[in-house]
Amino acid sequence: MTTKKRSRQKPWARRTPLPARELALQILVATESRSAYSDRLLETRLREADLRPEDAHLVTALVQGALRHRGTLDHHLAYFARENWNGLPAWMRGVLRIGALQILFMDRIPARAAVDESVKLAKKYGHPGTAGLVNALLRKLARGERAPYPDPKNEKLVAVDLKAHRRLPQAVTLAQIKADRTFADLPIVRQGRLSVSPVTAPQWKKILQLSGADD
Repeated sequence: MTTKKRSRQKPWARRTPLPARELALQILVATESRSAYSDRLLETRLREADLRPEDAHLVTALVQGALRHRGTLDHHLAYFARENWNGLPAWMRGVLRIGALQILFMDRIPARAAVDESVKLAKKYGHPGTAGLVNALLRKLARGERAPYPDPKNEKLVAVDLKAHRRLPQAVTLAQIKADRTFADLPIVRQGRLSVSPVTAPQWKKILQLSGADD
């Protein structure tokens, strides 16, 4: 008598489809923690989830919106979270970004629904303390409270227009860059808070090598 070896199900493989917001959260966290390509991961997870068209549309809007507006979302969330922001796990930052996105950029979704659904996710992926923080922060945004923006008259600001130059086979992490002496003088390594940093020709060549790309 022979027995068939059971195939191991993927963690997200379920008979009941995940709610749209939860699936979006999982995709965002995977994109951040594993440096996965968001478009490929989004396509794969939507195909596996077999959602209704309206739910698939919501997942797409949440993932793409949270990535596109991440700077603005984090600006407001970090301001209200204060010292708690940097200590939050990726799951909670993802929950907050999804909730804030709906409040700030998705007018068709009631703010109350955005807050309530985010709190549910926080309870499932965190604990009562983080759920309370999510509730408090998002309710501030729902009431119209916003973080102040820098005053261009008093602070030196730099605007940079960017466009994609080349897609790499795999992401090169900040940890890899910091560990390589080629980048010792790179501003993003020395100052940390910069999000845009020019590189020299040798540094660009090294980035290509670390990504597995051909010159």
